[in-house]
Amino acid sequence: MTPDIWFYNLNIRINSLSRVAFSIGDFGIYWYGIFILLGVLAGYFVAAAEAKRTNQDKAIYYDFLFWVVPMAVLGGRLFFILFSDMSFIYFFNLRTGGLAIFGVIIASVLTAYFWCKRKKINFLTFMDTGVLGLIIGQSIGRIGNFVNREAFGGFTENIFALRLRVDQILNFPQSLADYTIIYNGVEYIQVHPVFFYEAFLNLVLLCLLTFYKKRKAFEGELLFIYFIWYGIVRALLETLRTDALIQGGIRVSMVTSVAMAMVGVAGIIYFRFIRRK
Repeated sequence: MTPDIWFYNLNIRINSLSRVAFSIGDFGIYWYGIFILLGVLAGYFVAAAEAKRTNQDKAIYYDFLFWVVPMAVLGGRLFFILFSDMSFIYFFNLRTGGLAIFGVIIASVLTAYFWCKRKKINFLTFMDTGVLGLIIGQSIGRIGNFVNREAFGGFTENIFALRLRVDQILNFPQSLADYTIIYNGVEYIQVHPVFFYEAFLNLVLLCLLTFYKKRKAFEGELLFIYFIWYGIVRALLETLRTDALIQGGIRVSMVTSVAMAMVGVAGIIYFRFIRRK
């Protein structure tokens, strides 16, 4: 049998994996949406647990959930459409695909800022708690990219090399046209599973922050560490991806990654040294 998805060097085969989890009548419920929902729920429970540990009212994070989710979706969609070739006509048609994580992050942070200002809550304390949930949510959401056969990298022969059937890739990157592999009459590409690289590195950061959070030097430090870590990680992974958003020959996510890391560095320098003096 020719598998749908195949980690060739690990000899792991998934013979059949549909994007659709189940259908209600003619309406298909996609795995991508399910993993996004699971990421949101996991993020909330992680943030709520941290709120309880630090004697915050976890109900605040529950209330915030109903504001941040729609704003994050709109932000992710807007970022994608602004820097892709997709028409604004399809803005609300999420089933066409296209949510950019940087749009999600920017919208989430801005929503949190105005939420905290309205509720008279310390924004940096709020974000140090919420960022732990954001990290786990990102990691789980990347599994949706795996099922969708998207957000992968270029050709590789490393141990994690992932083979995908060409006929199941919605937006086939022409840069891989010369690297197709025929197996039992089925055409594959063999690529970097960038979504798993990112998910794993995010989980590493979550573990590090879990051990470090009791020793943080100031409120907001966990947020700034996240900015630095994810900015660097995404900048490196962006060099592998084949579906980068490009404007004027520049990879938009690369520029955003560097800017994000710089904000993190500036925040730590300011609160650790300048403000303390």
